[in-house]
Amino acid sequence: MGKEIDLDFFARDYDFILVDTCALQSINLKCNENNELDIDFRKIIQKDEFMFLDFLKKKKENSSNFYFTPSIPSEINLKSHRFNYKKIIKRVNKLENYDTELLRLIRDNKKLRRLITDDSLGNILQLDSMEIKLYKTISDEYPYLPLKGESNISPVDYDFLINGAVLFCTRGSTALLSNDMGIFWAMKELSCRNIKNRKFDFFLRKNFPYVERLS
Repeated sequence: MGKEIDLDFFARDYDFILVDTCALQSINLKCNENNELDIDFRKIIQKDEFMFLDFLKKKKENSSNFYFTPSIPSEINLKSHRFNYKKIIKRVNKLENYDTELLRLIRDNKKLRRLITDDSLGNILQLDSMEIKLYKTISDEYPYLPLKGESNISPVDYDFLINGAVLFCTRGSTALLSNDMGIFWAMKELSCRNIKNRKFDFFLRKNFPYVERLS
């Protein structure tokens, strides 16, 4: 594992940063069978996500270098749609394991998710015609990328990785911000064969405001 660095420093060190859906939450804050019903822990998760989403929103309002690939917004909003605030709030008095602060945090994060995936902010990556041809060349050469020799990464994750490789080849230093180790191992497979440079890197999203480089 590498050293944790601040998001602002991270942003200054790369020309382009692609953000994965799973990076909206810190890799340090995972629910499991021991804490999934812990309301205070869930609040910590939601507060951390809110700070990161708000960071992305403010960065994009100032034309920053954080981007989503075209397939990521639908994945983000699909997860957001699983939470129906109005429906749950009507039942809140009947639920022992919910409180209004947690519901408000989830609602606010849902709004921010929808806002940061609005293309009016200019945060959805668009490849030009030359880059689209390069994307096809790379994907033709690597029609699938193994998850460390086991299974293939998903189409959304594959698109995320190949877009990153194209950006690195055409526009400059590129970082992938994701907590998905499958993408990391697929990136290692791609890098050892074709894309070799220290400025095409993979980062984990840690507790706000930190990230950590994997190598």
